[in-house]
Amino acid sequence: MVQNSEKVRESVQKILSDSKIRKNCLKILAANIKHADEAGSHKWCTHLKSNKIRLLVGSIIACTIQENEIWIPLDQKSLEEYQEIKELLNSSEYWRWDTEEYPEYKKVPSKNGYYRPNDDLKIWDKIRPLHFQFIQKVAYKFDHLLTSSQKNHEPTLLEYIDNELDQTLPKPDIDFPINQITSIQDIFEAHKEILELNIPTTEKQSLINSRIGQGRFRTNLKIYWNNKCAVTVSFPDFHQI
Repeated sequence: MVQNSEKVRESVQKILSDSKIRKNCLKILAANIKHADEAGSHKWCTHLKSNKIRLLVGSIIACTIQENEIWIPLDQKSLEEYQEIKELLNSSEYWRWDTEEYPEYKKVPSKNGYYRPNDDLKIWDKIRPLHFQFIQKVAYKFDHLLTSSQKNHEPTLLEYIDNELDQTLPKPDIDFPINQITSIQDIFEAHKEILELNIPTTEKQSLINSRIGQGRFRTNLKIYWNNKCAVTVSFPDFHQI
């Protein structure tokens, strides 16, 4: 799903009407995207709807932004080990536990809540390791995204966040056919340097096809090796944030 940049901007500002909270929610989302990408760029994507922004990892919703809040799952085991963090959340005006829709996950045990980041991200500094631990476990459990999730990935949202935060976020490897998720203009921009080469058209087409194929091959390798190093058969160290 590809929306134009102006529509994305309007949607995000509608969801996050408070400018300070908007900036902080986008910072949290950006940090989550970077951490999810460490586990595998084929395992995550972002969705943008009229009333919410979501990061998905595998088949799990890793966080949701809506109505000037961000819904965050915390690793249950870590939360039990750090009672002082749980007590801090219980007493904070910026945090409330989810007691209705999705209070917890069973497949990857978690306790979930809503954070209103109007506190200079002080709560986020405390809960970030617990949330990252949850994302890491989800990434280990699920090999790749559901096809339905891939179809709804919103690449323009990542561009918006890049501009707002003055940074460059990683991009997910999407297996879904490129002509169904990308506009002609996007394809042109992605391969502009090849199209401008002074070589025959058939050679340009071969170069573009090989580039698309390399991305697919890279994704399939990640899935085959379960995001492990093919030489050492070990997982990368995700604690080095």
